[in-house]
Amino acid sequence: MKKIVFIVSLFIQITSFAQLVGNERNGFISSSSNACYRTQRQGSPNVNISDNTLHQYCNCAANYVADILNHQLAIDIENGVQKMNPLWGQMAQKYCQINYSKY
Repeated sequence: MKKIVFIVSLFIQITSFAQLVGNERNGFISSSSNACYRTQRQGSPNVNISDNTLHQYCNCAANYVADILNHQLAIDIENGVQKMNPLWGQMAQKYCQINYSKY
Protein backbone atom coordinates (compact mmCIF):
# COMPACT_ATOMS: atom_id res chain seq x y z
CA MET A 1 0.00 0.00 0.00
CA LYS A 2 2.85 2.41 0.82
CA LYS A 3 4.32 1.78 -2.62
CA ILE A 4 1.06 2.78 -4.35
CA VAL A 5 0.77 5.96 -2.26
CA PHE A 6 4.37 6.83 -3.09
CA ILE A 7 3.83 6.27 -6.82
CA VAL A 8 0.65 8.38 -6.85
CA SER A 9 2.40 11.14 -4.87
CA LEU A 10 5.34 11.08 -7.26
CA PHE A 11 3.00 11.22 -10.27
CA ILE A 12 1.22 14.27 -8.85
CA GLN A 13 4.52 16.02 -8.23
CA ILE A 14 5.83 15.28 -11.72
CA THR A 15 2.64 16.34 -13.49
CA SER A 16 2.52 19.61 -11.57
CA PHE A 17 5.90 20.50 -13.12
CA ALA A 18 5.09 19.29 -16.63
CA GLN A 19 4.57 21.79 -19.43
CA LEU A 20 1.03 22.75 -20.28
CA VAL A 21 -0.65 20.19 -22.52
CA GLY A 22 -4.02 19.48 -24.07
CA ASN A 23 -6.99 21.70 -23.31
CA GLU A 24 -5.07 23.63 -20.67
CA ARG A 25 -2.37 24.60 -23.20
CA ASN A 26 -4.90 25.33 -25.96
CA GLY A 27 -6.97 27.53 -23.64
CA PHE A 28 -3.91 29.45 -22.49
CA ILE A 29 -2.68 30.01 -26.04
CA SER A 30 -6.10 31.10 -27.24
CA SER A 31 -6.74 33.59 -24.45
CA SER A 32 -3.17 34.93 -24.45
CA SER A 33 -3.07 35.28 -28.22
CA ASN A 34 -6.40 37.14 -28.26
CA ALA A 35 -5.30 39.49 -25.46
CA CYS A 36 -1.99 40.11 -27.24
CA TYR A 37 -3.78 40.89 -30.51
CA ARG A 38 -6.11 43.42 -28.85
CA THR A 39 -3.14 45.12 -27.17
CA GLN A 40 -0.99 45.12 -30.33
CA ARG A 41 -3.85 46.38 -32.50
CA GLN A 42 -4.30 49.37 -30.18
CA GLY A 43 -0.62 50.30 -30.38
CA SER A 44 -0.02 53.24 -32.71
CA PRO A 45 3.24 51.78 -34.10
CA ASN A 46 1.18 48.83 -35.36
CA VAL A 47 -1.36 50.81 -37.35
CA ASN A 48 0.10 49.71 -40.71
CA ILE A 49 0.67 46.08 -39.72
CA SER A 50 -1.85 43.61 -41.12
CA ASP A 51 -4.24 41.69 -38.91
CA ASN A 52 -2.74 38.44 -40.17
CA THR A 53 0.80 39.46 -39.17
CA LEU A 54 -0.35 40.54 -35.69
CA HIS A 55 -2.23 37.26 -35.22
CA GLN A 56 0.86 35.30 -36.28
CA TYR A 57 3.07 37.29 -33.93
CA CYS A 58 0.68 36.90 -31.00
CA ASN A 59 0.27 33.18 -31.62
CA CYS A 60 4.07 32.80 -31.65
CA ALA A 61 4.39 34.74 -28.38
CA ALA A 62 1.58 32.79 -26.70
CA ASN A 63 3.18 29.47 -27.69
CA TYR A 64 6.54 30.64 -26.38
CA VAL A 65 5.09 31.53 -22.98
CA ALA A 66 3.07 28.29 -22.90
CA ASP A 67 6.38 26.44 -23.21
CA ILE A 68 7.65 28.24 -20.10
CA LEU A 69 4.61 27.54 -17.93
CA ASN A 70 3.83 24.36 -16.08
CA HIS A 71 0.52 23.18 -14.68
CA GLN A 72 1.03 24.50 -11.14
CA LEU A 73 2.29 27.87 -12.30
CA ALA A 74 -0.69 28.27 -14.62
CA ILE A 75 -3.05 27.48 -11.73
CA ASP A 76 -1.26 29.96 -9.46
CA ILE A 77 -1.50 32.70 -12.10
CA GLU A 78 -5.15 31.91 -12.78
CA ASN A 79 -5.93 32.06 -9.03
CA GLY A 80 -3.98 35.29 -8.53
CA VAL A 81 -1.37 33.63 -6.31
CA GLN A 82 1.37 34.65 -8.74
CA LYS A 83 1.56 37.18 -11.58
CA MET A 84 2.89 36.61 -15.05
CA ASN A 85 6.53 37.59 -15.19
CA PRO A 86 6.91 40.50 -17.66
CA LEU A 87 10.27 39.07 -18.65
CA TRP A 88 8.47 36.15 -20.31
CA GLY A 89 6.71 38.55 -22.68
CA GLN A 90 9.98 40.29 -23.48
CA MET A 91 11.66 36.95 -24.16
CA ALA A 92 8.75 35.88 -26.38
CA GLN A 93 8.89 39.15 -28.29
CA LYS A 94 12.60 38.80 -28.96
CA TYR A 95 12.25 35.14 -29.92
CA CYS A 96 9.42 35.81 -32.37
CA GLN A 97 11.16 38.80 -33.92
CA ILE A 98 14.44 36.93 -34.39
CA ASN A 99 12.99 33.65 -35.61
CA TYR A 100 10.24 34.98 -37.84
CA SER A 101 11.39 37.78 -40.13
CA LYS A 102 7.77 38.46 -41.19
CA TYR A 103 7.23 40.17 -37.84
